[in-house]
This record gives sequence, structure tokens and C-alpha cells, in this order.
Amino acid sequence: KSWYIVDLAFAGNFVQYAGDPIGINNRSGRDFGAKRGALGVKITNHWASSIGFRQFSNVNYRYMGSVSAEGSADKYAVDYEGDGGLNTFYWNHAFAIGRRLKAGFALNLINGSVNRWERMADVNISRVIETKVQDYYSGLQMEYGLLYSIPVNKQWLLTVGGKLGQKTSLHPERTLTVLENEVPFIEEAPVTSADFHLPLSYGAGMALRHTSGLSITFDYNTERWKPLQIRGSGWSMVNSQRFSGGVEILKSKIRYGRPQTSSFFQFGGFVNNTNLSVKSNQLAEAGITIGYGGVYGGEIRQLLYNLALEVGQRGTTQNGLIKENYFMITLGIGFRDFLFSKGRKYD
Repeated sequence: KSWYIVDLAFAGNFVQYAGDPIGINNRSGRDFGAKRGALGVKITNHWASSIGFRQFSNVNYRYMGSVSAEGSADKYAVDYEGDGGLNTFYWNHAFAIGRRLKAGFALNLINGSVNRWERMADVNISRVIETKVQDYYSGLQMEYGLLYSIPVNKQWLLTVGGKLGQKTSLHPERTLTVLENEVPFIEEAPVTSADFHLPLSYGAGMALRHTSGLSITFDYNTERWKPLQIRGSGWSMVNSQRFSGGVEILKSKIRYGRPQTSSFFQFGGFVNNTNLSVKSNQLAEAGITIGYGGVYGGEIRQLLYNLALEVGQRGTTQNGLIKENYFMITLGIGFRDFLFSKGRKYD
């Protein structure tokens, strides 16, 4: 039998900020958008493939500050704003090598744009200078993975695996626009910019599954940013480490003489030492996740649904930094059907 599955997910993120720079008018933020989309196909009994997209990064900020002109004590109010982000468009392949070993690889196209505005107001001469820098990034990345299953006994199955992501260069195309009182005198001028590099990454994990439907999982992932030596005034990119674990309870029903998944419940948590260090403080993140999903339909055509909630905290209020308390709601829907079948055989 050959089947296909379509999957879409949407997420809403809500954030509360805390720290000395936070005022009464900028304590919260929110955004909503598509998180992922995919089409997967089982081509043969030993080969499956999928194409899709997922959010790689997101930029959404606005803050105010002041600067002084060189050789003058005058201060000018500056409004900084940024938006955009990158997405990953992927083509995955997975292969079953014997009964216990599975291998796969993914070809990822990472692209998108990041927009940054700087608005400086000079109240003495009623002038507003606005600078916009737009970066469009694009690059290819390869990822590789292995899974190996080991029966512990008749009830438990242990699966261990690992993945490796290659170091990747993203080639930017940068343009500069400058306006004075909304009148452009530099408009989308090309500007030379160096490549931005994504680091070598790798991870490992394990899952212990029981025939009753109980699964216990653990994962470790790291990205090696430090060798790239990306830094600025008061900040730098450092090696990140993420530890996560969870439990899944799967319920099945007998349909047409075979067990099929009817619903599942998931609970987990994570701790993440992020890739950003500010004022010698590596920013940390921690949170918990809860999810529920199920299957509706018959043996052939099935509607899949899931709802997940993530609650977490990132950053710190030490040394004048900002802490985020957030929660994110994700809604996923999918559809599964057979492409073709050789039919059942009866004695």
C-alpha cells in the first residue's frame, strides 16, 4: 500500500516582557502565523519522502533610544524597528535498511528577508531621517539522520538515533533606502554584505516505547556558533545546548481487525542554553509543553488534528537585560489517504 499525508500547523505567540528598560506601553507582544506545512508520501515499503516548509527564524521588535552627533552634545531620539524572518523549504527522504535500521537525509532551502528601520528625529529643525536596510538571504543546507531499534523484551522497544546538520553559508542581497521627511534621496541602493554562516549542528535522542501505547523520550541538540566568531558591541554568538524530554500516551481502537491510533496525549519539558550571550550572560530558556490529538475517520481516509500549548521563560533581568514570559498555542490539522493499494488477500 502507498499512502500520503498532508499536514498544516498555525501558531499564536503571546509574550510579557520584564526588566528596567520596559515601560507601561511596551510590556506585551503577540503574533500569529503559519508554523509549518508538509506533504508526505510512502512510495514503497522501504522508501518515504516529503516536501514542506517550516519557520526557521522570526524577527519582530521595536524599541526607542537616543544618539548624539559626533562633536556635539545634542541628543536625538531614535526609533528602531525590525520584522521579517526566514523559512526552511525542505525535501526529505527516509529509507528502511532491514528491520531495525532507518536512514535519511534532507535538502533544505533556507530563505527569507529581514527588514530593519532606524528613524531619527531632529525637533530643532523639524526633520525626520529614516533609514531602511533590507536583507534577503538564501542558501542550501544538508542534514543526515539515523535510527536504530532494539527490542528490550516483548513489551518494550528502544529506539536510538542521531542527526547531523552541515555548516551552511547564507548569501545576502542587501539594499539601502534613506528618506528625509518621507522624501527618498537614496532608494533601494545595492550594498555589499558578507555571507552569514549557519553552524555545524548535531543531536542525539532515544525513545522507549511500550506495547500499551506509553512512550518516554529524551533529546539533546547543539549548534556550534562559537567557532564562527560572530559578535558585536556587548554581545556574541556562543554554542547552544538544548535538553528535552517527554511522555506520550497513545490510545488505539480495533478497526477492521487491526489496531489503529484514535487519540494521544503528550507532556514534556525543555531547558535551552541559547546561542546568544549579552553582557557576558548566555541567555537561557526553559518551558513545558502539553499536547492532545486524535484521528477521525475510517480505515482509508482520516482527518488528523492536534492542539499544543507551550509555556516558557527566556532571558534575564540582570545587568539591565530583558526577560520574556510567553505562551504559544499551536493548532495542527492533517489528512491521510491511500494513493493506491494492491488490495487485501483472503484465504
